[in-house]
Amino acid sequence: MPKKEIIGTWASQSNPEYTLEFLQNGIGKDYYANKEGKNYHYTIATQCDEYSTYRSLFVKITDDQGESSRCYELKGVNERNDGTLVLVDMENNEEYVYTKIQ
Repeated sequence: MPKKEIIGTWASQSNPEYTLEFLQNGIGKDYYANKEGKNYHYTIATQCDEYSTYRSLFVKITDDQGESSRCYELKGVNERNDGTLVLVDMENNEEYVYTKIQ
């Protein structure tokens, strides 16, 4: 189940100083150079706003005030126990790859 698999701290493969942390309670945090950035809420679902793809899951990240959100297609999370998270930004189709560090 991806919700369970996504829990933890993930470092960006393109810039390891940037990390994401997904908590069990649906809260997420980002960090840069070990300094906490913003907190947000996340959900995992089969669709996200106007996006929906057959057999895909999405991570929807919403700011603390609930004013803005962003959708990412969940391309893979810890598949084959490789400790890798792959998210694709649905607005610009950029792929982000993270490695689990905790």
